[in-house]
Amino acid sequence: MKRSVFLLLASFLLSVPMVLAAAPAAPAASGSIGLLFDAKNLLLLSGFEDGYQAGAGVKYWATQSVAARALVGAYHNTAPNSGPSTTTLGLGFAGEWHPRRGDVSPYVGTLVGTRMLAVTGQTTAFDFYFGGLFGVEAKLVGPISLFAEYDLVASVDANGFSVNFGIDSTDKGQALLGMIIYF
Repeated sequence: MKRSVFLLLASFLLSVPMVLAAAPAAPAASGSIGLLFDAKNLLLLSGFEDGYQAGAGVKYWATQSVAARALVGAYHNTAPNSGPSTTTLGLGFAGEWHPRRGDVSPYVGTLVGTRMLAVTGQTTAFDFYFGGLFGVEAKLVGPISLFAEYDLVASVDANGFSVNFGIDSTDKGQALLGMIIYF
């Protein structure tokens, strides 16, 4: 968990000069663009014991209530006692519908993407995923907003079709927490 918090904080601090140099657009305004930074797997804290799970991307407000985003994720964990390391790299796209915009804005949406999973000593695997999401975005200060989200995911890979709606010991985690810096 310490690494994810550090990565999120470092991303924020590196973005501060850009925020101060640019005139922020209102988050609800059509055409606004924001940089996203997220930490995943928040409800399964054992995932952070020896690794990191974070992502970054771009969010674009197409209308007053509809936003699209693209995210790149990198997740790496090493098992204790020299166990296998697991690395997942992914690219995802999502659409959000915010029925009521304000300082606190709930939303629902859809997501789609692909991931590459590499485990030490095993063949690299690829999957395609799709599903739904729900969350809330809250304006923090100026152009900075925070968001919390939960993803409901189905995936297809060489082993077949799977659905993941909850959290268990094999789960990659469905809960996200992050921040958005609007320009």
